[in-house]
Amino acid sequence: MNSASLVKYCFIVAALILIFACDAQAQIPAGRWHVETTSGDQPAQVASGDPVMFDAAFDCLTEACSGREISTYDTSICDTVRFENISSGLSINGSNAAFQFAVSAGDDGFFIYTFVGTIATTYITKSGINSVASATITGTYGSTAGGCNNGTAGDQGTFVAHWYPPITGTYLGRLFPAKKTTLSFGAELELSQGEFGALTGTITTGQEVRNPRTGVITFEPIKNACFSTISLTMVEDPSVDTNDASGSLFFVYAKDGAGTSLSLSGVANEIGSNSAYTVDYAIVGGPCSGQTGTNALFHPITISRSVFPRPVPGPRLPGGLR
Repeated sequence: MNSASLVKYCFIVAALILIFACDAQAQIPAGRWHVETTSGDQPAQVASGDPVMFDAAFDCLTEACSGREISTYDTSICDTVRFENISSGLSINGSNAAFQFAVSAGDDGFFIYTFVGTIATTYITKSGINSVASATITGTYGSTAGGCNNGTAGDQGTFVAHWYPPITGTYLGRLFPAKKTTLSFGAELELSQGEFGALTGTITTGQEVRNPRTGVITFEPIKNACFSTISLTMVEDPSVDTNDASGSLFFVYAKDGAGTSLSLSGVANEIGSNSAYTVDYAIVGGPCSGQTGTNALFHPITISRSVFPRPVPGPRLPGGLR
């Protein structure tokens, strides 16, 4: 973390602690959050077609939570990089919640968005243990001036934030190349989400198979001509850290045994849920280098319970014998 980043990080954490003066008993959930303005964007932002949005993954090491700069993303037209330069923080105390994001404005320093609202959470109980099923924060926000961001420190507008559960699990999808004459191929993602949304796992090429009689879904590994191995292992991209899940987004970068890479970027199709992701991909290296595709649908694999045919009774014989 460079000196400018450290200043932004300390400012964010200190400000959040002051906002709610959280005590040691306050429960502060870590995890993925997507924050989106619903009113108050400046005209140039509205003209871009997107509201100001932030996607981040938080871990709580003190009474205030922090997010990693390298895996926090935004859509502000005044951000000069769009990622890797955003310090972020989250604080929840009872029903009160606050986010802050400090964003680089290039040579003009940085600007800060502060979101303050009320959290609504639902829970599920399994084996006597309560866990979060969904969480939403709504309220108002303000921002400071910096770069092209005009900023209104007070009541600039309204926002909504949605929590996303860990993306850990198995996801299946089919990747369709942009070049229509190139064959599509199936992929199975084995994902495990760690601290700050970091992802580890593998990508396996093949095809999804559904048994027409039992309804059971399985994945059949098949070597694809683009890669030297059936399974690709997630590694860190040397140019940018991409194996992470932040808010409604995920990014994966994996390599085969020969060094050919497959990168995937996905966005959730349903608010606050991992039920389906729309995924873009790109291949670098090997015989398919330069191949790209968009709008593939990936979903968690669900195994249907096997259904066996019921025995048909035979003819009843005298004496109760069959």
